Amino acid sequence: MSNDHETERSAPELLRDLFVYAPIGLLFEAPRRLPDYIEAGKRQLALAEVIGRSTAGVVERRLEAELAPLGRTVAAAAQPLLDLLGLRLPTTYDASAPDGGVDPTDAAHEASEPVVGDALPIADYEDLPAADIVPRLAGLDVGELRRIRSFESANRGRRTILNRVDQLLARAE
Repeated sequence: MSNDHETERSAPELLRDLFVYAPIGLLFEAPRRLPDYIEAGKRQLALAEVIGRSTAGVVERRLEAELAPLGRTVAAAAQPLLDLLGLRLPTTYDASAPDGGVDPTDAAHEASEPVVGDALPIADYEDLPAADIVPRLAGLDVGELRRIRSFESANRGRRTILNRVDQLLARAE
């Protein structure tokens, strides 16, 4: 059909096509075309997943890079008050280290717990993006969280994961 013909059709004709002929056509054609529609849907979802993971990874890396200095600055500014109160921030960074070095107490703890990839409580951990790991952390016990933290610190060092593990460990202790 051309656009000229469609503009010449009356509203009742368009409604008849939409509500009578189209459903009848679907009734007879859908069983034959359904597998094609299913495959097309799977391809579209797979594409959306790839785009979503890629975008999430870029955003995560950018946020980590841009917020890390701010976090160190805030932690350094708050540290004197926390020292007076006898409190310690549950963080990956030592606030007094200018480069955001790892807190020595955390490093000592991590060194005491060697971790191998097979011992991690999340299947295929090494292959997962942080966006898939972070929601699963809440279901782990303290020992499992410590293994994840040790492994992550020794390998990729993703701040999103390390910070979430620290939050969960702080609540548990």
